[in-house]
Amino acid sequence: MKKMPRKKYLRFFYAEARFNKKKFLVFLSSLLLLSSCSMDNFIKIDDMAANPSVSWKQPADLSLTNSKIILKDTNTPEIPDASKKWGASELIDIALKNNPETSLAWHNIRASQAQLGSEKGWYYPQIDITTDYSHSRKKTGDSGAITEKSFGPEISLKWLLFDFGERQSQIEQAKYSVFAAGFNHNAMIQKVVLQVVETYLQYIHLIAVEKANLASLADAQKNLEAANERHKEGVATISDVLQAKTSFSQTMLVLQDTRGKILTIKGALATAIGIPANTQYEVEDITPPPSMEIINNSIDVFIKSAMEKRPEIKAQQSLYEKSRANLRNYEAKKYPSVYFDSSLGKRYDEGLSRSNEEYSAIIRVDIPVFKGFSRLYDIKKAKEEEKLETDRLKRLEQQIILEVWSGYNDLNTASQKIHTTHDLLMSAEKSYEVAHGRYQEGVGDILELLAAQKSLESARALVVEAKTQWYISLSRMSFAAGMLWEPGKDIFKD
Repeated sequence: MKKMPRKKYLRFFYAEARFNKKKFLVFLSSLLLLSSCSMDNFIKIDDMAANPSVSWKQPADLSLTNSKIILKDTNTPEIPDASKKWGASELIDIALKNNPETSLAWHNIRASQAQLGSEKGWYYPQIDITTDYSHSRKKTGDSGAITEKSFGPEISLKWLLFDFGERQSQIEQAKYSVFAAGFNHNAMIQKVVLQVVETYLQYIHLIAVEKANLASLADAQKNLEAANERHKEGVATISDVLQAKTSFSQTMLVLQDTRGKILTIKGALATAIGIPANTQYEVEDITPPPSMEIINNSIDVFIKSAMEKRPEIKAQQSLYEKSRANLRNYEAKKYPSVYFDSSLGKRYDEGLSRSNEEYSAIIRVDIPVFKGFSRLYDIKKAKEEEKLETDRLKRLEQQIILEVWSGYNDLNTASQKIHTTHDLLMSAEKSYEVAHGRYQEGVGDILELLAAQKSLESARALVVEAKTQWYISLSRMSFAAGMLWEPGKDIFKD
């Protein structure tokens, strides 16, 4: 059977529906069926990924703003002066000006403040001006008709006079959102500071490793010269020379590897302070030695400091207070609200030749009676959200206590390592001096000398590692206790 074209099909049902209401319902059902069948015209399978392993194809009509246009009005990042060496505190100041994370958190504060101002608007009357124009034609008989035209401007005022706390609880929610955003901004500052400090310390560490490698290279060069001298004198074999040369090459490779890492970490430090990785700049070394007196306080002192100063704790406390205000808001919705409504308007009829003034003033009381149990579930949801924020606060406090505990013990361990590695370095230096003297005098052999050299290299590396680890542990413990950084404070000197 040949199918009827869609247009003729629609016209057929429309004509039938004019005489039969049942057929009119059939017409509507058919129309809905046809519209559902045509949904494929709006969803094109070609615009989607065929399967999970195929990338999405960009639509031809996709239009995005170029990133250069988006970022053209942003502040130019501050670039360190390459003619001077920059300390950690100076790099932190630059990072806080350049880092997009702190900017993002700051804009979030501004948005929350704007939302608070919006919520306070409920204490003021709401005034609107409306206007309308109507044109109507009514039949009066077989041939007569009446045409009516009207135009009416109106000003209306609506003012919430009293409720049972719904308006105030909404303002409190917005207020605590501002507080949470502010504390999150402070937390982001601390995280950026820690990132800069740790990257800075890694860079200083590699600079110190390079110096130790250069000292080891000088020792390897001295060993090679001694082996060559003994070989010329005929008291040593060519094997001594080759082994000393191998040791020299190995030390040179370690130095070259360290220099490559220095360039990489210097780029990472540049990125951390918000400048291009290829920027030329120099940093200064940490002048004060590690102080062993800093951990004389009990760990309970640092935990108390963390509970009082960590912005994450205060941000979560603000979110808890916001959830309580949200609960009060839903509970207040159960009670009446009193409004004052007023309007003043003028309506012009018959070609704007006649006018009538309209005025009203109403005191209205809205009494909520039944809303399909929605209010009960809203209150239940708000209570659960309050418990949720309580659990989050408890989890955060436990996590921060663990961070303080770990940082405190890591700092203690790093302090012990500084003493141990210092003693190790002194022993290794004396051992190397003895081995070198024995080799020059012809008493010792090359293996003994090279073993002493490697031990000295290892001791130097361990000393550098222990010092760096102490500073990193200090930074992390200070971060955990909420004492990492304040404006104008040098974390390594103050």
